[in-house]
Amino acid sequence: MGELKDPQSKSSEDKAAEFHAFIADIAQMKREDAGRGLLARLVEVSPSELTEEDAKIYRSARELTITNEELEAHRKKLIDEDGSQREGIPQSRFLFLEFIENLAIPILLRKRREEQGKREKDKRKKR
Repeated sequence: MGELKDPQSKSSEDKAAEFHAFIADIAQMKREDAGRGLLARLVEVSPSELTEEDAKIYRSARELTITNEELEAHRKKLIDEDGSQREGIPQSRFLFLEFIENLAIPILLRKRREEQGKREKDKRKKR
């Protein structure tokens, strides 16, 4: 897959090239998964409907740096408080969100376990 870099330190040409690399990565994953169903919902995503915001959340998940707060903020951009999909947003973005959530869950659970382990270790040290 193409390498995604920190968007803060790039020119607009670099950002455009990175975004196109992201779209190409998603299209490649779809082709590789065709018929196997391993990448939940990704096969139904039209990469051309994804946005820079989708690329950013994908980068965080892929780099294992995603946080609950980041995922929730992205979700709120796509889904209303009542759980319905926001009007005017392509279906592919909702399906991609489901894909990202599937990637993020094990990452977030691992982080939570690490934090709990650290807190328990700190408590033992204080005794």
